[in-house]
Amino acid sequence: MSVWCRCYGRIAMQEGSRFSVKKSVKNFFDEAVFADSRTEHRSGVVITEFSFVFSEDGKKAATMIDTWLSEVVENPFYVYSQVEAEIRFT
Repeated sequence: MSVWCRCYGRIAMQEGSRFSVKKSVKNFFDEAVFADSRTEHRSGVVITEFSFVFSEDGKKAATMIDTWLSEVVENPFYVYSQVEAEIRFT
């Protein structure tokens, strides 16, 4: 039986970035399943609110989220992010 971690929040990129949270997550995480995703355009910024789960727990899940977000932040169109996670430690 798999243990699932939930990750949710928002990521903002400048318009024209062609960045997709969903594609980024699918390319980085194994077994990621999106629960929700909404996009809003405000003053030249694209804000994506998201929620997904993936099969991992403990420090490894935290490290994976941190590594993924580090890659997102490196995007030259990056504006800001607010990301939270619910991780089971056993």
